[in-house]
Amino acid sequence: MEAITRHLNNAAPQFIIVYQPTAGNNQMDESQRDGQPAPAKATAGHTPRFLMEVLAIMEANVMNAHFTVEDLSQMMGMSYSSLNRKLGRHTGKRAVQLLRGMRLQRACVLLQRGELSISEVAYETGFTTPAYFSRIFSREMGFPPSEYQGVNRNKI
Repeated sequence: MEAITRHLNNAAPQFIIVYQPTAGNNQMDESQRDGQPAPAKATAGHTPRFLMEVLAIMEANVMNAHFTVEDLSQMMGMSYSSLNRKLGRHTGKRAVQLLRGMRLQRACVLLQRGELSISEVAYETGFTTPAYFSRIFSREMGFPPSEYQGVNRNKI
């Protein structure tokens, strides 16, 4: 596995996506059937162009609350299901999970800075309402954004 780190700008958070070249591929090739390990299909340091394009589009639109996976699939020139299948092979996640993860990573950085209210962080990270942001943040992180903000303020 190889971690991919992308930057929006100098002050932006790092987005970490795990690239898994064999995720979702349960088929065994001939060398695996013979008890021999399969040769590596991806070289270290190599990220598929497709994945780099998807991540760049997501990063450019992470603050846009109206940006959807349907928009992403149109920009990539593929169907919604094809996009999710291909992303699943590369990352083990669907497009909506990756986009939400990017938004939450950015939200964590903004909450740590302590310069914005939780409502402002919600809008800055592309969530449609602060209530929806709080619900998703709590579900994914295990605690509400207010608790995260209080404990992690100015730790950057």
